[in-house]
Amino acid sequence: AKLKSLELLRLAGNQIGDLPDELWTLPKLTWLTISGNDPLRLPKLERRVPTIGRSALESTGDDESSFLGAGASGSVTRRRWDDKEVAVKVIRGVTSDGRAEDELEIYGAIGQDGMQNRVVGCLAVFEDKNEGKSGVVMETIPPGEGGEPLEDFALPPTIQEVTADRWPANTKRVYDDDFVLNAMRDAVMALSYLHDTAGVAHGDFYAHNIKVDNASGRLYLLDFGASYSKGQYEKKAEKIEVRAFGVLLQELLERRKQEADRTNEGSQQSKAIKLLEDLIPSCMDKSVASRPSFGELREILF
Repeated sequence: AKLKSLELLRLAGNQIGDLPDELWTLPKLTWLTISGNDPLRLPKLERRVPTIGRSALESTGDDESSFLGAGASGSVTRRRWDDKEVAVKVIRGVTSDGRAEDELEIYGAIGQDGMQNRVVGCLAVFEDKNEGKSGVVMETIPPGEGGEPLEDFALPPTIQEVTADRWPANTKRVYDDDFVLNAMRDAVMALSYLHDTAGVAHGDFYAHNIKVDNASGRLYLLDFGASYSKGQYEKKAEKIEVRAFGVLLQELLERRKQEADRTNEGSQQSKAIKLLEDLIPSCMDKSVASRPSFGELREILF
């Protein structure tokens, strides 16, 4: 009956043996991770990519020019492997999101199939026991329309925002109907792939964990530091993540309205935008079990 305003909960890397049913009914819980709790006996996922030595990764230049980005669970640099340019993420040992070995397991299970489903999976994993470093070899994200590189969809929260992403002004991006619809279609494609095919909950579905094409809205979901194998919590975990999808949808529609007001098109509304607006109440339903599945959302949006 308590914790009705709780939105984010990190329980990874403990010795939790059971999760109360009440946890899965909290009306605002949106971002949850439970990985690394061995007593929960979450199913182990099959690794579908090779394990390589870190020495197989070749440098492509100095550290500054090779740097691609960093997040809570590690940093990403450009390297060469198997005669092609790749992105390599070195995963930190333990963060508030989870353990390195759990993130490696998720990446290995997603494998190479992710990209066609708008998820940045991996080509290989590496574990250097001498240096105590492990990580993943990923495909580089293809450029967007006009050859422009994809950018972070938003910036992560600070202590002031707590759970809300930051959306700085971006003159290269127009939140029109096509942009918003493309983004949400790719988002539901990525999430339905994770939940229905890989058996994984992302745990941190935020705009700051998404790369987007500013011209079209096409996107890729990345970063599995908070992800977990769902196991016996399959349906419950999905319904929590549907709320995260609803949060992103709401944020994008707010920016679409601001764009429409700026261009004096506020009174015009396409059928696609009306369809998206109608999804918000169901995705954020206080009755968690009543929320749609990602499979149902995919049918609606496609």
